Amino acid sequence: MKHLLKARLMPPSYNKESPETIQQLFDHIAKRYDFINSMMSLQMHKAWNSKLTSLLAQHKNGRVLLDLCCGTGEIAFSLLGKAPALHKAYLLDFSDKMLEVARYKADKTSRSKKHDIAYLHADAQAIPLDRESVDIASTAYGIRNIKSPLACAKEVMRVLKPEGLWGILELTRPTNPLLRALHTLYLKTFVPTVGRLFASNRDAYSYLSESIKQFTPPQKLAAVLQEAGFGDIKTVSLAGGIATITLATKAVNANNKRT
Repeated sequence: MKHLLKARLMPPSYNKESPETIQQLFDHIAKRYDFINSMMSLQMHKAWNSKLTSLLAQHKNGRVLLDLCCGTGEIAFSLLGKAPALHKAYLLDFSDKMLEVARYKADKTSRSKKHDIAYLHADAQAIPLDRESVDIASTAYGIRNIKSPLACAKEVMRVLKPEGLWGILELTRPTNPLLRALHTLYLKTFVPTVGRLFASNRDAYSYLSESIKQFTPPQKLAAVLQEAGFGDIKTVSLAGGIATITLATKAVNANNKRT
């Protein structure tokens, strides 16, 4: 009986090869996600988010937004405020608890009254939208948690309209040796400490710090996007490479090129 009780109390082993464990992770931390992120990034993520949404807001044909791995809706709501032409937004996440927080924030700020917002509890590798139905796609801090980034990229390619733009913001690893060493120290000490002090599930934030170290470098992500059919791929390094924005465009004749 004691062994059974211990097994139930032990934290799950988080692994993106088992998507259900990652879903449980984000369900568990949803209500404190924004606060903990602010603490762990020393507020720097706000500038990174703003840079991503500013770049996407420049897209001339932006009418419909798809925010993948939307979390609590920070990116989507920011972009809706910067791009007046956007009238429809799909917020997609496989964590129902995250979507609950996003819905609450939208209602609290009256964002849901100003825009047509739909919440999709779904997998980013199987987007429940019609082909060529989206102008802009965004993904912040989520691509590294997706089991197959290539499968996700192919799905985004499918739902984007020609000339559609996808912006990906992700935490990455600096290439400068000194900065990389300091970043490693930060991940090993500061991040787990914040998780232990402010989150009830320290293992969740241990996984998140480990996932940063294991994440595919920006150049390899660009290769994945190219394999999926995207063109005009650009990267923007932030804070010395601690975070990176990748922008990819769907060519007008992309469907004709692919077999």
